[in-house]
Amino acid sequence: QQRTTLLANGGTITSVSVNNLTETLHNWSVICTDAAGHRVESATRTFTIDRTVPSIREVTFANTFTGEQVILTANVTSSRQLSSVQAVVPTLAENGTLINRTLTLSFNNSTQLFTGTFTASVQPGNFSALIRAVNIIGGTATQDVPFTILLGIELVVTTDNISLFPAIPFTGD
Repeated sequence: QQRTTLLANGGTITSVSVNNLTETLHNWSVICTDAAGHRVESATRTFTIDRTVPSIREVTFANTFTGEQVILTANVTSSRQLSSVQAVVPTLAENGTLINRTLTLSFNNSTQLFTGTFTASVQPGNFSALIRAVNIIGGTATQDVPFTILLGIELVVTTDNISLFPAIPFTGD
């Protein structure tokens, strides 16, 4: 417990700095005593010191082909409850215009991961998504995560033009 005494006269506004507070819940109150010895104490108030921000541990992208629904998965942890996990995901329109979309990721109870989907760019290329996690008292973590959109092709196979050959020719009996 730390106590600080201040002398204030005639309505003087006074402030105090307190150093080296630990990460936890703290209480504070004010006690006023006048020259005649009359004493009044305020209600006790609380505040929290929290220097710990969420941790963005791993981010993966699946189904990263042009025009497809990409699945973004993020492993985000926090010592405090998370208020939001979002991703700003860039895509290229057919005319080459860069469009940033903000995607709110949903928590999956079975995997304990945050997931979201977005439509991949219609043009292949290298991109970077910005992942942002915020806890309930405002601690924020951000991470840029590169990903690649590959050219998606459709392979049409008909029985008229297929020949199958073994990868290793058979040379035995």
